[in-house]
Formats: sequence, C-alpha cells, structure tokens
Amino acid sequence: MNILKDLGKGFYTLLFIAPLFWIIPALIEGLQHFVEVQLGMFTIGDGVQDGKEKAIRLLFGYFKVISITIPALLILKLAANQWDKRQLFPLTSFEKKVFIAVPLSLLLALIFVFYFSAPVVAWLNSLLNIPQGLLPFMPVILLLIPMALLRQPFLKMLLRLSGINIEGNSLSALIFLKY
Repeated sequence: MNILKDLGKGFYTLLFIAPLFWIIPALIEGLQHFVEVQLGMFTIGDGVQDGKEKAIRLLFGYFKVISITIPALLILKLAANQWDKRQLFPLTSFEKKVFIAVPLSLLLALIFVFYFSAPVVAWLNSLLNIPQGLLPFMPVILLLIPMALLRQPFLKMLLRLSGINIEGNSLSALIFLKY
C-alpha cells in the first residue's frame, strides 16, 4: 500500500512540475523567433551578418538545454524528499553547486561539439590518420574521455542529489545492491 501511496504522490507532484519541461523551452523558442524576426533573419537583404545566425540560434539552444536540465534536477530532488514540495526550496549549497555544474558541463560539451570538435578532429586526423568511417564519431569519442575521467564524482553528485549517499572512493555494482 505504501508503494501505491508514493506512486500517487509522485504522479500528483509531476502533474504540476512536468509542464516546466515544455512551457519554459516553448517560451524561449518563442523569444528566439521574436528576436530573429526583429533582427531581420527571415528577410532577404538587410538581415543579420553572415555567420551570426548560427551564434544566435546556438545561444538560444543553450538556454533551452538549461531550461530542460533544471526541472529534471528538481524532479530528482523531489523524489529524494518523498515528493514533498515544501522541501524543494531553498536549495542547499551542495544543490546549488549541482544546479550549476550539470547544466554547465552540458553547455561545455555542446560548445565543444559545435565550435571546437571540427578543428580538433582535423588535427588528430593529421596526426593519427583516423579511418574515414570513424571520423563522424570522433567528437563523441573525444567527449567520452572527460566523461570517463569525471564519471565517478559526477555520478556521486547526482546520486547524492537523489538522496543516496555513497561513502568511499570507488563506485561498483556491489555498492548499489545496498540500496
């Protein structure tokens, strides 16, 4: 019976939180189109300078990523607090760090993929002669390197946000069997 109560409480809470996943990105999308029209990006001739369209659209894309990430982290916190909306705010100092670190790492990954991956892959290809079939996947492979290095602290941070504290230095499957 306790499981049904928790499920109902979670569903009721998500009913009010879930619109954040689409309302805020939709508002940002509307603002993006408003700015694009005001800057003349849809007119022929006197529009935005060549190359600026991509930067403007990527900037709004970054805001959309943040607007989806923050509600996802809030839902993790809600689940950790047994769906009690009263414990959602204020954020602790640890949670503030998480709410900055997660979107920032996603934004850095996007910035790398859109701006720096092509020259880095070309440079690596000149050094290592990477097979042509592998070249399109190199940005993702390059992103896996820092992810592999930072996997443990990042995962511990997200687990702690969701209410699971893991002591010790290593993450293994045996640790998760305790929970």
